[in-house]
Amino acid sequence: MGNWKKKPFGTSHKKKDPDLIAFTSLPPTLEDIKDALVRNRGIVGLAAKDVGLDPMALYFAITKTAALANVWNIVQEMVRDEAREMLLKAAKSGESWAVKFILTEGKREVPAFIESSSVVELKIAKPKNAKVSEG
Repeated sequence: MGNWKKKPFGTSHKKKDPDLIAFTSLPPTLEDIKDALVRNRGIVGLAAKDVGLDPMALYFAITKTAALANVWNIVQEMVRDEAREMLLKAAKSGESWAVKFILTEGKREVPAFIESSSVVELKIAKPKNAKVSEG
């Protein structure tokens, strides 16, 4: 059987090509990282995996590099714009959840909708501890 020793988890018994190791260990360029952020729609974990970085290292790079922060913010805004467009499309097609979301987005008092046949009633939820004046 030979003199085979068990290797620690994550290591290989195969010899690694030193040229391949040197090639694959090159750090990603700024352009590589920007492209990965765009390609992965601003999802840092996926972009980091694409360029061979730890996600926390990429977050750190984004916070310290104005060019990366700019690309990341632009991509996030594009994704939000697409989501808003899809939400409006759903509301226009009569999806009640989309209409409710649009009407209640960012409001402190949340309207509660009760659907009954073709009539929709609107009730405003009162904040807790609201004082009612008697007069």
